[in-house]
Amino acid sequence: MLVSVRTRQDWKPAQHIYLHAPKESIGGHPFTVCNISRPLDQGNNDRNPESTQELLIRVRGGATRAMFKKAMGSGEDEEMSVATVNGLKGKREPVPIDIWSEGPCKLVLVAEDTADTLDGHEKYLGEDYDTLVLISAGSGVSYCLSNALDIVRRARAMHSKAGDRKIAVATKRLSFIWVVKKPGKFLHMLI
Repeated sequence: MLVSVRTRQDWKPAQHIYLHAPKESIGGHPFTVCNISRPLDQGNNDRNPESTQELLIRVRGGATRAMFKKAMGSGEDEEMSVATVNGLKGKREPVPIDIWSEGPCKLVLVAEDTADTLDGHEKYLGEDYDTLVLISAGSGVSYCLSNALDIVRRARAMHSKAGDRKIAVATKRLSFIWVVKKPGKFLHMLI
């Protein structure tokens, strides 16, 4: 299912948040945000005051099952809340649920050389390699998708604001491979 949470938070690609749905379950559950906080045509310094975090969640048991049942079920009119859930299998109208997110949690970046981070510059995917191949499976696409979107955004910003070190992109070729068992499920949700 695709969960959309309106927020004023800023996040980086591949960061995760803790999703709290008090009426559905106790405690927060970690999920990787599958989109980026800025539109593709914005640079690093531009940011909308409010954006939407999107989470692609594989339905299992517990909290994810409860949210999915709510998305597929009752049809009761409820007060609009901070998030909407789109279930699979035909129901395309978002269902409002009471939910909030905690985070984003700090992303741990690993540099090949510690000298790369001494100046406070954080490494990101796409900064050093001219060709990247991103491979993911199922709902694990969240990590790769957010990074791919950020590389595209940075490349666009670099061409419009040349010379800014914060938006430099070395990647010229990006291959994105998403392996799924039933492509119709995911395509139906994302289109």
